[in-house]
Amino acid sequence: MSIVEISNLDRVQRLFLELPKKQEKVVDKNGLTFMKSVRKSAKLMAPRDTGELAESIRLKEAKYSDIPLPVGFRFVELKKESEKKSISKSNENADFICYQGNMPVEQVLDYYRANMERCGWRIDDLSCTQEGLLFCNKRSKSCVISVRDDLKKVGGTSIPKSHVYLFIKNKFQEEDKKIDINSKIVF
Repeated sequence: MSIVEISNLDRVQRLFLELPKKQEKVVDKNGLTFMKSVRKSAKLMAPRDTGELAESIRLKEAKYSDIPLPVGFRFVELKKESEKKSISKSNENADFICYQGNMPVEQVLDYYRANMERCGWRIDDLSCTQEGLLFCNKRSKSCVISVRDDLKKVGGTSIPKSHVYLFIKNKFQEEDKKIDINSKIVF
């Protein structure tokens, strides 16, 4: 197993935060152009027995492409079956995702405050000194971001580690998708 060390991660993170919105659109457009060329190549290389394989190759957007992830964070698989069951029982229409990375809580919160807003989310910040808590909303979904500290001691030195917990819920069910977008919700 190889160990890769990334230096100056904080500088990369700051540069990313400073990217203007227009630059993100250019990057997204170029990424889409690249993905379309990959799709075209895959269709051309697919066997032609029935043609079904080539027809089934589609380009889809990632499920949570509007929820950014700080550089250097990695997905954390839930280990205990009881954790998975309690989360899935709490709400069938919500997803729970956990990430871990080497960044202090305050830096992670700054990242999410800037980037969630950039992605069109409205943010309510309920963070305190022990934990970061952001309630983010869009018209069609909600996301709760919980950021927790997990200081690890390695050779007498404390390394800041953070866990990011995302709870994501679509606001509309299948039957609600026929909503008139011109209508106004009255309470």
